[in-house]
Amino acid sequence: MPVERNKAPGKSDLEIVTVSDYWSVLAKSWDRPYIGLIARIPPRLWREIRKFQNKLRSVDDRQVFADLSTLHIPVKGLGLLGERFTAEKEEQIFEKISKIVSDFPAFQVQLKGVGVSPMSVHIRVTDTSQTLRSINKRICKALEGDIDTSPYDGDSYVPCVTIVSFTSKDASKIMEFVDSIESREMYFGEASIFELEAVEAKMHFAFGGKDTQPDTFSYVRSFSLR
Repeated sequence: MPVERNKAPGKSDLEIVTVSDYWSVLAKSWDRPYIGLIARIPPRLWREIRKFQNKLRSVDDRQVFADLSTLHIPVKGLGLLGERFTAEKEEQIFEKISKIVSDFPAFQVQLKGVGVSPMSVHIRVTDTSQTLRSINKRICKALEGDIDTSPYDGDSYVPCVTIVSFTSKDASKIMEFVDSIESREMYFGEASIFELEAVEAKMHFAFGGKDTQPDTFSYVRSFSLR
């Protein structure tokens, strides 16, 4: 769910952050789900993503590979239900988000190229309209104080789709593979974004096995673009 910032792969100074390093944060969702705004990746693009994940598995199968049903573009994290994001404020917050999202027309994104961040391997998302960043910035401004903020919001927001999360500090083989021309130019397809979705996220499920990952997200609300 957290938005991740692209960083050049294959760099010797890239310090890997494993799931265990931030497990205490993930574990909070045992009791209270994290509310977030996402754009789902349509199933028609899953096949190519799965093929690439399988290539990464053949290089290093120790890492956590995202279940295809959970693939998404994080747009804005809102907060843990019951903390800053309260049930009492939920409807008011969603009403503001709905008005913001409806100001933007539907648009297309392209999934092309693979990158590495300290926490994960992700597919780069090209949004030439900059709609995702604009929505993120407007939500941050309109709901300041009512929702979570992140160093990766606003002008630092970079859309991506996480496909692998690290469980081992030694990810050199995967980084070497991702740094290849094949990976940097890998094309996964295009998708039209007609709506965004608010979900309740049980983040500890996202890094479990195949049995738990599909239960990561629970649908809450849809917000249609113009």
